[in-house]
Amino acid sequence: MVAITDLGELEPMQGALAAMVVGVAGSLHCFMMCGPLACASGGAQGLRTRTIVSYQLARVLSYSLVGGILGAIGEGAGALFSVRLAPIAPWLLVFALLASAFELGKLVPAIPGLAQMVRRLGLAAQSMPPTMRAIAIGALTPLLPCGFLYALFATSAASGSFTTGALVMGAFSLGAIPALLAAQLQLRTLLSRGGLIALSLRRVVPALAAAVVAYRALFIHAGHSCH
Repeated sequence: MVAITDLGELEPMQGALAAMVVGVAGSLHCFMMCGPLACASGGAQGLRTRTIVSYQLARVLSYSLVGGILGAIGEGAGALFSVRLAPIAPWLLVFALLASAFELGKLVPAIPGLAQMVRRLGLAAQSMPPTMRAIAIGALTPLLPCGFLYALFATSAASGSFTTGALVMGAFSLGAIPALLAAQLQLRTLLSRGGLIALSLRRVVPALAAAVVAYRALFIHAGHSCH
């Protein structure tokens, strides 16, 4: 029997790669949730490239910053209460991967009032110049109510590290770029095709990634801790 104190912690690159899998596998969900915002960030034809790049950069940086802040908060909370949160971080990531594989994020209730607040902020951003509007909307994306995000936010906090938290959320945001780019370019049929390939991407890949993370947490790091 392996005690929780013997379980491995979340390695920064392991967490980043697994979070990117969640981002890629959840692309259809991101397309439906964030696609309208991504489209709203676009400008006139001549400004489209600039607004697309501005939106995506602001979105990735915002996710990374939120993840880093949560990691730092987790580190501070662990030091204040003398509790090690790091051993549970891999299991929170496993949950996020399984939630992605079986689309459990839809079952998580939204934080009351959050969607309405984001909608109001998005409407306020419409009065800004195109590039600033794209940056503002991209920066708002981490506030969208999403079960996948909640699990990854918890993973970032439990990592107890600004760097790991930032890498986890930054990698997740990078994984969802293709879906949001399709929305911005109005390629709406791109994610509706794929058959078995799409099913594997959405179900099998994150489930396998969850198994790998769990295996490493249970056996590889636990084995190292015995020496």
